[in-house]
Amino acid sequence: MDINRQRTAFRALEAAARAAGSWTGLAAICGCTPGNLSQLKKRRSPLPGHYVLKVEAATGVSRYDLRPDIFTPVACSAKKAVAAPGARVRCGDAAPSQRRP
Repeated sequence: MDINRQRTAFRALEAAARAAGSWTGLAAICGCTPGNLSQLKKRRSPLPGHYVLKVEAATGVSRYDLRPDIFTPVACSAKKAVAAPGARVRCGDAAPSQRRP
């Protein structure tokens, strides 16, 4: 991840912590220890990808802001373009052609 994306992702992580009330509250949302997030904060690292959807749902901070290297608006648009007309597609879902029966 380039430095500008990393800064943006860390600012989004800080915004998520504010929305959760504290870093401890954010850790509870993620299901990890406050120490895990303390290490991210110390290194100014982005949130690990497996926590992003939980944090977005609980805090309203966009997945695109939290991890711009993983989630892109273009990928979401492509999933919507592949979906059948009128089908509801959430960006966190697999594309319709990739779903397992």
